[in-house]
Amino acid sequence: MKNKKGLLLISIGFILMFSCDSYDTTVTNTVHADGSITRKVVMRNDNNGEFDPGQYQVPVDSSWITEITMEIDEEHDTVWILTAEKFYESTAGLNESYQADSGVNKLMQRHTSFSKSFRWFTTVFRFSETIEAALEIECPVSDFLTEEELEFFYLPHSIQKLVEEGPDSLETREMLTSLEENSETWYMTCLVRSGLTNFYTLFSEYPGNERDKEDIMSLESEIMALLKEEKDEETIFIKVFGEEFYSEYKHVIDSALDKLEEDWAPSFQADNYDVRTRMPGRVISTNGYILTEETDSAEEEILWTVSGEYFLSEEYEMWVESRINNYYAWVVSVLFVLFGITGFIIYYRKR
Repeated sequence: MKNKKGLLLISIGFILMFSCDSYDTTVTNTVHADGSITRKVVMRNDNNGEFDPGQYQVPVDSSWITEITMEIDEEHDTVWILTAEKFYESTAGLNESYQADSGVNKLMQRHTSFSKSFRWFTTVFRFSETIEAALEIECPVSDFLTEEELEFFYLPHSIQKLVEEGPDSLETREMLTSLEENSETWYMTCLVRSGLTNFYTLFSEYPGNERDKEDIMSLESEIMALLKEEKDEETIFIKVFGEEFYSEYKHVIDSALDKLEEDWAPSFQADNYDVRTRMPGRVISTNGYILTEETDSAEEEILWTVSGEYFLSEEYEMWVESRINNYYAWVVSVLFVLFGITGFIIYYRKR
């Protein structure tokens, strides 16, 4: 157990950054004005057209309309493509699918929502998909990254790649270096903070203990410093707690690390995928990346990447708002104004 937990303690945050996808997956939500949703899922692999449902990033079952095709990519390799589509009458059906998910991201707690707000001249629609935080601690990534780093951090991965491969500049290189260092600090802070929280929860159940939560949580900075120079888990804990305390409560520490691994699993095991959303009307606000075809506004899409680090310590919501003009309301309003003016003129002439 010692070797297993030591490896977890040192590397779990870094492994998050290098998790690989089962299938290259893109989800496209077409949201309709009545709240119904047409969802299309496209998965690509090079495994002779065989797709394992256990490796799906989002739920797709026999109730979907599916098709498998193939193509030759730029490197002259054969790529198999599974296209699946399903119509949902509301977000309730989509949420039920998430609850029954048995794929690789089944540990994610995901749900969608839709709202429509009538504002006379316009109607505003809002669609969102939210993934609940894996950890129950307060450790937002915004406390560790600058605004520029945070903006890049949440960019869809395909856009991140374009930025990294773009014209080389000193500012970009410095930002990416700083982002890597600050992200590492954030990962390890989440790791230590959640581990200490788990330890105190278990430790507090023992009668006669003389260390309160504030005392235990104050050890965070000391452990963070030791992690930079010490790779042996037992040595770290002995230096922090003292040999006598560590010996007496070693079983509690081991249990806390077991719980730590369980808490991190939804984020740690997450496979990345892209989400695209199309809304009725014109998009007016979103936290996603707007893709716009200049020749046709109907092709306007919002793009996000779902990635494990995004919902590690805080919920990750992908939301978009759009608006349509209620032309009939304009007609009614104009007619009402004309009726009022006409009535006033008739009344004035009678006077």
